[in-house]
Amino acid sequence: MDRFEELINESNLELMCDFLHTFISKIELYEKVPGKKNSREVRLHGHIPALTGIAEASPGGIEPPL
Repeated sequence: MDRFEELINESNLELMCDFLHTFISKIELYEKVPGKKNSREVRLHGHIPALTGIAEASPGGIEPPL
């Protein structure tokens, strides 16, 4: 995330696409409001992936095997 501005720009389209595929799962675009410039509501849905790569959650925690 420290390099966010560097990643999200037109000169680095491949990294920008990778970023969007990783963090954004759904984009909702709503109708424009008549008579208002830039009035479209946009909602982004996503998640922050676990750094461990574990895709499961456990209420008691996950302990590594010894």
